[in-house]
Amino acid sequence: MTAATAADSKQKLDAALETGNPRKIAQAAMAHIWPLFDKHYLDLIHAIEKIPLSLLENYPVLWILHRVNPVLAHKRTPFKPHLNPETVKSMTIDEVDMLTLAQMIAFRYSGDVTAALAYAARLADRIRSRGTGFRERADGPLWFYHQQIGSTMLAAGETGPALTELAASAEIGQIAGRPDARRLALSRVALAHAKRGSLEEAERVLAELPQLPEPCAPYSEPTRFAENTAAALIGVERMIDDIDPLLAKLDSFGSLQVTWPYGLLARTRSLLARKRPDEALECVHLARDAHTEQHGSLAIDVMNAATIDALWALGSKKQARAAAFRTEQKGFLETSAAIRLAIADDKLDFAETHLRRLSEQRTLAPAQHTERIILSAWLSIARADSIDPTTAQRVAHIVQRGNSRRILSQIPQEVLSSVRCELDDSMHPTFDVSVNGITHVMVQTRPTLTTSELRVLSALRRELTTAEIAAQLHVSPNTIKSQLRSVYRKLACSNRAEAIQTALTLQLISVGDDNR
Repeated sequence: MTAATAADSKQKLDAALETGNPRKIAQAAMAHIWPLFDKHYLDLIHAIEKIPLSLLENYPVLWILHRVNPVLAHKRTPFKPHLNPETVKSMTIDEVDMLTLAQMIAFRYSGDVTAALAYAARLADRIRSRGTGFRERADGPLWFYHQQIGSTMLAAGETGPALTELAASAEIGQIAGRPDARRLALSRVALAHAKRGSLEEAERVLAELPQLPEPCAPYSEPTRFAENTAAALIGVERMIDDIDPLLAKLDSFGSLQVTWPYGLLARTRSLLARKRPDEALECVHLARDAHTEQHGSLAIDVMNAATIDALWALGSKKQARAAAFRTEQKGFLETSAAIRLAIADDKLDFAETHLRRLSEQRTLAPAQHTERIILSAWLSIARADSIDPTTAQRVAHIVQRGNSRRILSQIPQEVLSSVRCELDDSMHPTFDVSVNGITHVMVQTRPTLTTSELRVLSALRRELTTAEIAAQLHVSPNTIKSQLRSVYRKLACSNRAEAIQTALTLQLISVGDDNR
């Protein structure tokens, strides 16, 4: 890799193209890869597409840039660029930097975010351990390395570390006089803040971006999608009325942009908040079809959480429980969805255990901390039908900020009513204005039936008459009639068939239970 100017690099590539020799084209492209990518992107892509794919596999950096390969990365065996150790030994520091970058991006394309993070850490260590004249010159790739490391962290949902890398990229872009580099980095800074729940900070960054020029290829599309996705996430959390135009600007389900899981998050959250779970589930299905599933990525956390919420809302409660209560490690979004379902399903010990685990985490983002407080308030009311004044004050503060209306829509109205009762009368007007218009989930709580009532329920399934039930249970028919009325009242039904179906749905009795 040389330190030639962009013009010199373009001249060398043109000379290689004139020979028509694919290997010479590949060698010229690799020798001048950064100035060509940065200043002559379309010419570089045109040259790469003249190189046979069989030869490109020996040049991982060029392979990554071939337009068809990233698109097909999730449709075939993932490309995992490895070179012979002896070959790597003969490479310069800058060439190994580029190889490590290509390996990180290749694994990210294939969905293997865990491996991509390993290469991101390796590249970060190389940057910290030893500088190079080429890497750190004004027109060098240092800003791009930081930007791609931060983007890989975004793909894993690690928004805190991502902010550090992206901020470094933005500052280097500023120092180097590269407004396009600064805008790309800041667009992803805004995205990270929006995901973390720091909505005012995300808005501040977004407001700064139009003052910078529009980036050219290859930075224009990634910048645009990051800005659009950050704006959509802000709108979804605040549940603004005109959200659909923002959602329409998100990248497609099959996109390989770093932003696609964040776009899926915005779409599914908006649809679930607007009581359209069937459409949210369809979004998840489309995303699963388009991407290879890998544990440890934000994408999987988004899809699993949305699946739990959508299935529960659609009444597919058995499937929702199966998804929520499995034992493997969950991300924060999936854990929160499982806790919500557990509280609604009266599995309060499960909810308490997982809430405690969330509380023990020291790196919760603002939105995660907010959700933990709200879920704790709901659990307290579900368990003791009361809420302590401190928690009530915390929830009231969250309500009045106005940034968490979507989160508040996921809990029953009774929770906010209990919070209001703990507030001073002077706080009620502001509180009422803040919660106005929020449509809450309808939670069907599981009633408590006595042992005798459960026995009567089981007898109903055997289609016994009232007299037969009384004889079997050694009580009078009037006692059975009284217990049946109590069962009907508790289950909000009016006949035996409805009582049996409701009891099965609420898991008060199992399919094979005859209570003999």
